[in-house]
Amino acid sequence: MSKICIVSHFAYSAFTNSASGHIGGVEIQTSRMAKWLAKQGHEVKLIIWGIEGESGQHKKIDGVDIIQMCHADDGLPVLRFFYPRWTSLVHALREANADIYYHNCAEYVTGQIAHWCKRNYKKFIYSVASDLDCVMGLPQFNTLREKYLYIYGLKSSDLVIAQTDKQKIMLMNNYGLDAKIIPMPCPGPDDLQYSKIQAANRKTILWVGRISEEKRLEWFLDIAEALPDFDFVVLGKPNDMDSVYYLDLCDNASRLSNVNMVGAVKYTEMSEYYASSSLLCCTSVFEGFPNTFLEAWSYGVPVLSTVDPDNVITQNGLGYEASTKEEFVEYINLLMKDESLWEKCSEQSRQYYLEHHQVDGVMSLFEKTFVDIENEKN
Repeated sequence: MSKICIVSHFAYSAFTNSASGHIGGVEIQTSRMAKWLAKQGHEVKLIIWGIEGESGQHKKIDGVDIIQMCHADDGLPVLRFFYPRWTSLVHALREANADIYYHNCAEYVTGQIAHWCKRNYKKFIYSVASDLDCVMGLPQFNTLREKYLYIYGLKSSDLVIAQTDKQKIMLMNNYGLDAKIIPMPCPGPDDLQYSKIQAANRKTILWVGRISEEKRLEWFLDIAEALPDFDFVVLGKPNDMDSVYYLDLCDNASRLSNVNMVGAVKYTEMSEYYASSSLLCCTSVFEGFPNTFLEAWSYGVPVLSTVDPDNVITQNGLGYEASTKEEFVEYINLLMKDESLWEKCSEQSRQYYLEHHQVDGVMSLFEKTFVDIENEKN
């Protein structure tokens, strides 16, 4: 069995099924991976930011050793980049003493982990979380230092994992890297649970995600205003509850009687929302391969999206790609009023999930990849 260390600074809330803290697709996937690998008998360490009220304490949850760094806001501005953030990361990496280190999502931390692994003859695997991780220019970074460290980590990895063919091509064209494609896993209802979900109970149109400007929740609210006969539900919260952007959205939503801004929901409570929804809408400017798509398809919920990773939605009849708010309105009307068409998309969505994204099948691919990399000679 392997010794595996996963670095995911914000993963604790997702790992412990809390509705507080930052929870995104990366945190859900890394938490899921850590628990699955531990269940298979691997020695798994998870490195996170320090937990509020604790300082450097270690704990073991679901077979995974949790190693805390400093707290995210410790230290002085500018200086804390080096101390205590980088120094506590190095301490945590050393303490993990793993054979393989894994990091998901483009950050300057990618380079820090890669540098430490190279100096200590450890294997490092980086996994792409979004198409934006693969573009030239890396507009998500604010400083040249962050861009340099990420690119260094990307190119110093023993293996880069991509989610889609598009990401693989972008990495080759932009960085000369030959990535390995592994789809993301997602737990879903089993056949018995799924059989109890009746189409007649599906009455809402759903939006799920972190509320930030690139996700364009305002589109969803405009679509809801154009379709007053349907109910719209929003699950998620912003990183900053006091941001002008979020407060304006809440103000706009409060004027719409058919919109319910639910807020953050524990991951284990998401099933009731998918089971009662007719459609999932994604209005993002960019994405990778969103967990929300997989979750929706596992419940037979078609997806309407501005982003269609590798054209899987269009090619497999899992919903529709929509590039404008007017197209969203058109497709919602089409699917909500044509029961036979909705049922066909629903069945195809469920089948696609079963064939490509069940947890054990996909996690086995990750596990084999980790073992193969570990066995390679330096």
